[in-house]
Amino acid sequence: MINILITGSAGFIGSKIVESLLKKNYFVIGIDNFLNLHLKKVYVKNLKILKNYKNFSFYKINLLNQKKIGQIIEQNQPNFIIHCAAKTNVRESEKNPTEYLKNNVLGTQILLEAVKKYSPKSKIILLSSSSVYGEQKKFPLKEKNILNPISPYGLSKYFMEQLAKFYSRYFYLKIIIIRPSSVYGPRGRPDMAPSLLIKAAIKGIPFIKYGNSNNNRRDWVYIEDFIAGIIQIIENNFFPSFDIFNFGTGETVGIDEFILIAKDLIKKYLNKDVEIIKKTKKNLEVNNNHLSIKKAKKILRYNPKIGFKEGFKKILEDYKH
Repeated sequence: MINILITGSAGFIGSKIVESLLKKNYFVIGIDNFLNLHLKKVYVKNLKILKNYKNFSFYKINLLNQKKIGQIIEQNQPNFIIHCAAKTNVRESEKNPTEYLKNNVLGTQILLEAVKKYSPKSKIILLSSSSVYGEQKKFPLKEKNILNPISPYGLSKYFMEQLAKFYSRYFYLKIIIIRPSSVYGPRGRPDMAPSLLIKAAIKGIPFIKYGNSNNNRRDWVYIEDFIAGIIQIIENNFFPSFDIFNFGTGETVGIDEFILIAKDLIKKYLNKDVEIIKKTKKNLEVNNNHLSIKKAKKILRYNPKIGFKEGFKKILEDYKH
């Protein structure tokens, strides 16, 4: 049986990847330490779903625990490792950059070092972020662009990538880096706009809109499309020594369009209205994360199918059930 180890396995993206792989009868080893404390209830709920599968084992371990991580890698000898674990909130990273750099960068280095020592044949998929691009002038963003992160979070992801490149070049680890745009869907992160807008509607509180469609555009990729791309890499065993791919949709939705679509669907599905409060966009948030996905389409046959309107419908349908 193929073993796949997933860090950050209780989080939104991690738990969804785990669940998809378990349904395909892979044996999955999950690692998580509930790093983002404000999401603890979400982690517990996600883990409850995953623990229903017999082909899932879980370790509550901090990636900074070098000894334990080494033991887990040595004991399990995973065929594949999907590194999802990270602190992820851009605005929070401004307040506490040290925590972001320590957990995201040092945690990645400890993981890569353990693989180098105990399981060098393991193939690694490392989830980075479109935040590494920072502010750019030409869109869509291509993998070969010069990187310009503008937040501690983006910087931590940049350093994670540099570590991966180093371990691939000098220690011959096979690593694929994925730069996602904005991933959304059912069980999505409660601190992202789709969840915040639904929460505002249900609780009768205002939704804060930062900027406008000229300076706040997002490439929203639906979680199932994103996971299909990850599974494509594993099932085709596509692992050169090192490569980088964007995973988005190749299209963006401005914040004003986003609100119009979401408000209309919330009214239809939940019979609720949402008050919108406008604020100036935060400096550490990039204006636009429009990604080119030509490379992923050509090489990986990555093929996102679900547009934002359909994806938001799926979130509301899941919420109602």
